[in-house]
Amino acid sequence: MLRRERGAVLLAFVLILVIAAAYVLTSKLNSASATAYRQSRNAKALAESREALVGRAVADINRPGSLPCPDTNGDGQAELFAGTACPDYIGRFPWRTLEVADVRDFAGEQLWYALSRNFRDHPAAGPINSETAGQLTLDGTGDVVAVVFAADSLLPGQNRPNNIVTNYLEAENSDGDDDFVSMAVGDFNDQAAAISRQELMGAIEKRVGAEVRRALLDYESAFGNYPFAAPFSAAAPTLQSQVGLSEGLVPANNVAPPIALPAWFQGNGWDRLTVYAVNCADTPPPGCPAPQLRAGTVNADAIVATAGRRLNGVATACGNPYNQQVRDTGSSICDYLDRVESTNSDEVFDPVGTAVTATYNDRIKIVSP
Repeated sequence: MLRRERGAVLLAFVLILVIAAAYVLTSKLNSASATAYRQSRNAKALAESREALVGRAVADINRPGSLPCPDTNGDGQAELFAGTACPDYIGRFPWRTLEVADVRDFAGEQLWYALSRNFRDHPAAGPINSETAGQLTLDGTGDVVAVVFAADSLLPGQNRPNNIVTNYLEAENSDGDDDFVSMAVGDFNDQAAAISRQELMGAIEKRVGAEVRRALLDYESAFGNYPFAAPFSAAAPTLQSQVGLSEGLVPANNVAPPIALPAWFQGNGWDRLTVYAVNCADTPPPGCPAPQLRAGTVNADAIVATAGRRLNGVATACGNPYNQQVRDTGSSICDYLDRVESTNSDEVFDPVGTAVTATYNDRIKIVSP
């Protein structure tokens, strides 16, 4: 009888241990599931805010690539400039200015937003183009144009609601400098996502190519041909077309007749970053001796190629390192484009849509009616 009682007690003890272990495991799984769901919700909000910022930068009428100042009072409006500067370069996400929904994080908090000073939407910031480097870092990686944050729930020592960054963001994200993190030791629950220069300029370069293509098609429609190219020059390029030249820069300063390009094309320095080639059969007399212009295997009346930022560590088709390419006063196509196909002057360029890699970031557009 005593053995049976001891056995029953042991069985009950084991059952209790099993139930306790199952409870602990279930609690951990539930906690992990809740954390994953929270992070997923925040990641979605950050992705939507990044998309809105890139879209705004692409669509800007006067300074494509520029971004609004952060919102410092929580009304969703980007702050007006104080002189030529933003009142602050970290604040709330300016959703009203961007004309998007007030996307919030899992905890219901407004998103936060940090901006690289040289990408603010003010002429005093200087030209914005592929050579304009972002001044922010995220997790030690630089060349970042903007960072968006999900502050998430209140942590010890924080007081809300208000618009004080230290009551929402933690560690490097709230210390007032240009370096930010997505993880840190101690009390920390921020989620962060960056917009890099490469990502932003990839979208802007597509617009630049499209604008130049449209201007050239309008020119051809009005005058029956395309202009000759402007020469590359070791001195400051004049950007005037040169009779008989089929490959060079866009002749943005053509006077007779002019090409109707937006003011920002030269104002932001895209005239020194955009290569232009024309099929000699489509230029005014006397034309020029050259084979059919092509992008890959596709024939073209003209081709526009945005150069992208200078790359590092690999030799160009002409033998010089990418980081020694000269953009403002380059005297060769190798100062602008990257691969042999586009730089060997045989009138054949890389195909449209060639993938951007660590050693190639040209973007080709075909110009044909």
